[in-house]
Parts: sequence; C-alpha cells; structure tokens
Amino acid sequence: ALRAVRDERKVAEATLRALGFREFRVRFLADESARIEISSAEWPRLADEALYREVVRQVTVAGFPRAVIDERPLSSGRLADDALRASSTRES
Repeated sequence: ALRAVRDERKVAEATLRALGFREFRVRFLADESARIEISSAEWPRLADEALYREVVRQVTVAGFPRAVIDERPLSSGRLADDALRASSTRES
C-alpha cells in the first residue's frame, strides 16, 4: 500500500510539473485523499478556474480517490505544525 501511495504521489507531482507548477507538495492524507499545496508565488495561476479543475482532476487520475487544493499556500514545516496543532487540540 505504501509503495502504491509513493507511485500515485510521483505521478501526481509529474503531472503538476507538466502543468507548469514548480513549488508544490502533494500530501497523502489518512483517508487516502491528496492535499495539494501550491506556493504563494504560483497561487495566482489557480484563479483560472479551468486550470484549478484540471489540477484536481489530474491528481485523481494519478490514483487518489479524492484531491483538494489547500487554501493555504505551501510553507516549509507546515505538516509538522499541523500535527502539533492537532495534538494540542486533542489534549485540551
């Protein structure tokens, strides 16, 4: 299963590169969906609704059952920050 996820992520990332994106991450979520994070520098491109839909479509074609584009731009270390925030919320 982990190998398949890596393959899906590689295909999704190659697709995003083919669409002209250079700074992004495709994150695998617990429900097996993909969260796409795009850099703030490239975020304005997603104002093009057709491109936005194509990004989501191509990531699902890569093998993820569902894909969403995160409304927050890509930032280094955010995955760890999200995990820490979730942990502290559960402890409260």
